[in-house]
Amino acid sequence: MMAAARPLPYGVFLSLSSAFVYLVQVLIVNDFTVTYMMSNSNSSPAHLLLYYHHLRRS
Repeated sequence: MMAAARPLPYGVFLSLSSAFVYLVQVLIVNDFTVTYMMSNSNSSPAHLLLYYHHLRRS
């Protein structure tokens, strides 16, 4: 178990980095549209619209 603890952070870093790069690549290909992001998010669209409205007012 202790032998696996040393390389584990490298695997986690590699996994998170590749997921982030893939997310950025997908958003660039789909032109960063809010509609695309809202339709593929885990939150409900109404909740996101209220959040964007709050951000614009700030």
